[in-house]
Amino acid sequence: LVIKEGEILGVVGASGSGKTTLIRMIAGLEKPSAGEISVGNRVVAGPKDFVRAEKRGVGLVFQEGALFPHMTVLNNVTYGLHGLPKSVRMGKAEEMLAMVGLPHKRLSYPHELSGGERQRIALARALAPDPEVVLLDEPFSNLDPSLRAYLRNQLLDIIRRVGATAVVVTHDVLDALIIADRLAVFREGILVQCGPNDEVYHSPKDAYCARLFRRDAASALPRVV
Repeated sequence: LVIKEGEILGVVGASGSGKTTLIRMIAGLEKPSAGEISVGNRVVAGPKDFVRAEKRGVGLVFQEGALFPHMTVLNNVTYGLHGLPKSVRMGKAEEMLAMVGLPHKRLSYPHELSGGERQRIALARALAPDPEVVLLDEPFSNLDPSLRAYLRNQLLDIIRRVGATAVVVTHDVLDALIIADRLAVFREGILVQCGPNDEVYHSPKDAYCARLFRRDAASALPRVV
């Protein structure tokens, strides 16, 4: 599986198919038992290599944001900017907060934010260190439909504006069709199909791939092809 620079890859599959395990291995939170993972031109996991998560240049947005509850929004965003002068860290954080449209929330705490706001702050935190790739694990879960659609469009706009390379794991294929450039379909830990959205939708490799996509998901295709 090769992800191109600046591409958004949607990862879909039934529950337990290995979607989250995949991004945890890319992030360095799990060690693969075989194979090799490279970020850019650097091997970060393999038979003889294992680069720690914080050294990989990878940003991770967990389900529901997973912000540090005891920190303000500003401190959450600056968390990954260790080693930089304070003025640089603050400037970068303010830039990220403006980008996600929440500069007025800088002194708020996570419990004072809505679900959508927490996810946007989590994305700002992940993007602040300028990672080579950002990973999003079920970023739209547990949101009501109207907020889900709004946040999906917001995150897509932000990722496009910064030109980030992104991997988005979701159980909702409609989310994947709208936000991704390509789809990767997993079943029981195996990559069974990967290609442009319309190709995967209209020419599924097998019945499993076909069943993943609801009939009404076709309405998303004109927006992404």
